[in-house]
Amino acid sequence: MKRLAKILLLLTILLIVALPGAVGMIAERQHDRLAMQLPGDQLSKESYERGWFSSQSRYRYRIDDERLTELAATITRETGDGHALVVDSKLYHGPVPALAGGRAAIAWTDAESSLALLAPSGQEVPLPGALRSRVEADGSSVFVYTAEPESRQLGNELTLRWEEMRVYAEVGRNATMLEVDGEIGQITLEDNDTGIVFGPASIRADQVQSRNKLWTGDSALQIDAVRLPEFETGTITFDTRIREVDDTASYAVELRLRDVRGPGLDGDDLHIDLYMERIDAAALSEVIELAESYPGNGPVLMADRDALFARLLRPGPALRLRTLKIPTPDADIEGTAFVTVEPGTGTALSDLGRGVAGETTLYLPQAIVHDAESGGPPEVREAIALMRRFRILVPDGNRYRIEADYAGGLLTVNGFPVPVPVF
Repeated sequence: MKRLAKILLLLTILLIVALPGAVGMIAERQHDRLAMQLPGDQLSKESYERGWFSSQSRYRYRIDDERLTELAATITRETGDGHALVVDSKLYHGPVPALAGGRAAIAWTDAESSLALLAPSGQEVPLPGALRSRVEADGSSVFVYTAEPESRQLGNELTLRWEEMRVYAEVGRNATMLEVDGEIGQITLEDNDTGIVFGPASIRADQVQSRNKLWTGDSALQIDAVRLPEFETGTITFDTRIREVDDTASYAVELRLRDVRGPGLDGDDLHIDLYMERIDAAALSEVIELAESYPGNGPVLMADRDALFARLLRPGPALRLRTLKIPTPDADIEGTAFVTVEPGTGTALSDLGRGVAGETTLYLPQAIVHDAESGGPPEVREAIALMRRFRILVPDGNRYRIEADYAGGLLTVNGFPVPVPVF
């Protein structure tokens, strides 16, 4: 018995000593796999120094978006392309103790990360806050970003201030589940004359990847206020809901901007509410994948595009624009629409002409039409003249009203038939 106990003790010691090294190897492979799975080539590994009990990593995310580049240039005070987000991390190899949902747990890795903006010259500007992450025993990953209130001088009489922030994100094993819960304090960028205000804001998401690789579930973003030099708005909400049942998907999205103010706008609201249903889930997943890879993989072949489009239409999708309200200085753009497709409708024009039906009501400010008519290209002016001839544009106060119905190749607009060739 004593000999067996000694052997077990020796094996336990060897396991404790060897396990962190094995975990370090697995952690590096997971990081490499994550970088390869992300769309595009913006994320790259600059260095990864693996030790036995801990590792150091450095990843770079190239900033390509024009607006993000402008914001980065404001912070680094360097113009031009080449800005990047740099993440430096120290990973502690487990098993290590951790807290998960308020209870004690075991994590395979625990990492502390810092963020910085890399300017084109190579200068690094540290960003606020710190990122803490861990890989738990069940294979899921948890990320927690926190930042304390701070004020920072950026030069050129610019001052950046932010309030407390905390964002929690959990990615399930095999990256098939995502949960996000975040509170972002107000962020202010100002100089002696003007300022930009964003927030406070909150973000929520609870999504699961379906068997057709669609991210189904709910997400919600709320921003309490946005103030720019010539534009401001009150509460902004953006909500999405995606469901998949019997291999068909439904998608709902709603955007609201309350109390919009700017040139010609005095407290109006913007509201868009859109709902789609009966979409082939597998085909939709392929469309999203193609969109993420385009144009890197080149254009889609026409035959493949038509086949994919036919699969999307096969269940008989329906689209309902429940609310469209966009304020303009002269009047609101408003409308509703409902479009359906018969199950099995083909992609040829004759099939679409017979299989599609719909109705819409749209109100356009007369000022928008008149501006396009007077200053637009010849094709636009000819199109507007044709719309007047067929009474598609009917005056309604300071707007034009367009009411249209379509079914079986017959289109009526404002009660008058409009010829539509169906080949």
